[in-house]
Amino acid sequence: MKIVRLSSFWIFVLLLGLIPLYLVLHQEKQAGDVSSELMPSDNPEKILIETQGEQTVYYALRAGKPLSMIVNGPTFVKVITRLDVTDLSKKDIPYAVHVKSDAGLKTYEKKSNISSLSKYADTKQKGFPAQGRKIGLLVPEGRHRFLLSLDEKAPYLVSARFLYKPNAKRIGSAWKKFLPQNHEAVSLFDGHSEVSYYLCKQETPLRFEVTGPRRVKVLTRVLFDENIQLPSLEYSVNIFEGQAFKFSHLFIAKVSKTAKIAEGAKDLKLVGVPKKFYISVPGGRHLYSLSCGKAKAMIVRLWVHKSEESHRMPNEGEQ
Repeated sequence: MKIVRLSSFWIFVLLLGLIPLYLVLHQEKQAGDVSSELMPSDNPEKILIETQGEQTVYYALRAGKPLSMIVNGPTFVKVITRLDVTDLSKKDIPYAVHVKSDAGLKTYEKKSNISSLSKYADTKQKGFPAQGRKIGLLVPEGRHRFLLSLDEKAPYLVSARFLYKPNAKRIGSAWKKFLPQNHEAVSLFDGHSEVSYYLCKQETPLRFEVTGPRRVKVLTRVLFDENIQLPSLEYSVNIFEGQAFKFSHLFIAKVSKTAKIAEGAKDLKLVGVPKKFYISVPGGRHLYSLSCGKAKAMIVRLWVHKSEESHRMPNEGEQ
C-alpha cells in the first residue's frame, strides 16, 4: 500500500479552497436562525422557568411594574406570556396584558391553565407557571418603543419572554387563527412551546362557520394509542357542508419524534406529524364540519386567509 504525502504547499492550497465552502455553510446557518432573544430595558426582574430539564429566562410583569423595550423595525416580535397559577383548582384562568406603542394602546385578553411540563427553577417562587400564550407585534420601519403592563390592581404575576427576527423580510402573516364552534382544547408540546389544538373524534365532528369568499387552512395530527406500537397510521378527514358530504382527504402519518400531548386526550398521547389541506369557501356564510375516519381521533388547528381573493388560489393539498 502506497502512502501519498502532501507537501505543506498543497495542504495550504487545500485549506484555501475550503474557505468559500465554510462561508457558504455559515451564511446558510445564519439564514436558518429563526429568532433571537430580546431583553427589556431598565434591568428587569428575571424568572427562570424549567421545562423538561432546560431552563429559560423570562421577565417579571407585575401591576405597577411594566416592561419596556426598544425595537428597530421592520421586524416581528413574539411575546410569550405565562401566568403564575396559585390556585390549582381553577381552569381557563383569565388575565390581560396591555401593550402601548406609538400606534396606541391595545389589550390582549388571554386564558390559560397550569403547565404539566414546566416549573419554576427557583424553589422560593410561589405558584406554578401556566401554559404559554403568545402575543404578536408587527414592528414597522424605524425605531419604536413598546410598554407592556397589567391592570393597576392585578393580583397576579405574568412572566414574559421576547423573541424577534432581526432580518425578517416578511412581516406578519396572511393567515388568522380561529376557533371551531364546538371544541375541546388539547395542549401539544413541540420543542419548547405549548400550542393549542382542538380534539376531533369519530363520534364528535368538529364544526366551524366561515363567511366567504375566503380560504381555510386545516392542519391535522392523528392521535396514536400508546398501547399499540405502530410506526405510522392511516387516517381520513371527511369534510361536510351542513349535512352534505363535500370531499375527503386520506393521509398516512408517522409518529412525531418531537411532539406529544401535554394536556387533554388522556388516553392518546402520541401524535403524528402534521398534515394539512385547504378549503376554498365561496361567497356567503357556510357551516362546515370535519370528521375523523380510520383512526380514533385527531387534533386540528384552523386558519382563515385575510384576503377575499385567497379562494381563487389553487389547492396545494397535502404538505
